[in-house]
Amino acid sequence: MNITFEIAGEEDALALIEVRNKSFYDDFIRFGECPGYNISITEMKQLITKLFTYKIIADGKIIGNIQCFIRKANYYWLHNLAIIPEYQNKGIGAKAIAYIEKTYPDATTWGLDTPAQNSRNCYFYEKAGFIKKAEKKYSEKLTLRIYEKTIK
Repeated sequence: MNITFEIAGEEDALALIEVRNKSFYDDFIRFGECPGYNISITEMKQLITKLFTYKIIADGKIIGNIQCFIRKANYYWLHNLAIIPEYQNKGIGAKAIAYIEKTYPDATTWGLDTPAQNSRNCYFYEKAGFIKKAEKKYSEKLTLRIYEKTIK
């Protein structure tokens, strides 16, 4: 399987919404809400414009996306990493993290948040070198775990 990463444009908004909806559906069903699920086309276009947004492509098909931004000098925030379920557990997420770290070599720290109740996500990020820093209540049903990774 050939995996590539390409900068996304506004014309990719619908495809990226579909990717996120497939990727985050289980969290939405489990928690009754998910910050990355079912966002509007307007919001997605704004995110594509404001953030560093990449399509993850497998054999010519968009199967995921990754978005990040600079929070402060040398501190980048991983806003979103989504891979549709049939392509999960194939090392693509690890490739996406490696790609984004290589693309932004000035980043000395990466941060992100993910549902604390999603042990699979937490395991993935911890395996990728992220360390739990805190938790914050997002809603009555959802707590977000904040992770950071220092790049040496």
